Amino acid sequence: MNQLNVQLPSVSAEAQVTLDLVQKKIGRVPNMYKVMAQSNAVLSAYYSFSSALSTGALPTQLAEKIAIAVAEYNNCAYCLSAHQFLGTKAGLSSNEIEETRSFKSDNIKEQTCLLFVKNMLVNPLNISVDDKRTLIDAGFTEGEVLEIIGNTIRNMFTNYLNLVSDTEIDWPLIVTPYNIADEN
Repeated sequence: MNQLNVQLPSVSAEAQVTLDLVQKKIGRVPNMYKVMAQSNAVLSAYYSFSSALSTGALPTQLAEKIAIAVAEYNNCAYCLSAHQFLGTKAGLSSNEIEETRSFKSDNIKEQTCLLFVKNMLVNPLNISVDDKRTLIDAGFTEGEVLEIIGNTIRNMFTNYLNLVSDTEIDWPLIVTPYNIADEN
């Protein structure tokens, strides 16, 4: 597969403003954002959605676990590499990352979350209010349930974007997904 050229010679002025914000926030502009910059609407929407979710009530470590689990399920090496790196920076151990790749956690509350995320991926037409009740019963607030859904969808979007663009991995940890989607 041909990887999309991520060395963009020019972007719109609006996209450049967003890329400058990414540079300031992350310290560099990852290839994924360069791919997104081909559409200011996509870049702006993703940056706004991602930034808003990062200020939510969901702990950063759990948001990273969601990202890792979704990337694993969708077989996205770019996002899996990025979120293993970011998850480690957020304090996840290598054991926690490994467990998360199989939708597992020793923490019952987090396990409930990861199983909900897996259900969203595997059985999206069967999600119901009962699933929300399970999360509430595990100790999540109504707002956190919405953030779990938001983080799942955000990561599905980046997985698909990077898979169809064959985005060159520019993160220090390059891993191959187990491809657990094939097991379902």
